[in-house]
Amino acid sequence: MERRAYERIPLPSRVQVKFLLGNMIYPGVVTNISESGMFIGTKLSFPVGTEIDIAVILPSEEVLKIPVKVRRTIKSDAFYEYEYHDSNGMGVELMTIPHSYQQFVSELRNTYYC
Repeated sequence: MERRAYERIPLPSRVQVKFLLGNMIYPGVVTNISESGMFIGTKLSFPVGTEIDIAVILPSEEVLKIPVKVRRTIKSDAFYEYEYHDSNGMGVELMTIPHSYQQFVSELRNTYYC
């Protein structure tokens, strides 16, 4: 049974993301994306239910600050220091969705499915 409202789109190139928690900043890479969430490959995963702020750096170099809620985490031994995989990281749901994020995903979906 599919639990997602929108199908995820694999990203053709890396979209960097930073997690902002307290005074600490943690790096990650978005590996797939949808209108309401994304999977972020990262060494550090937060517990399910954690609400954090992320900064998504779009290919246009626009930075979007978005509050998200962790919905699932995956941790395995397949992680390499400079390489992000779907086998390590967390799925997050966007708590608010900026217009420029919606546009970015819409353009991706049009490109991906055309």
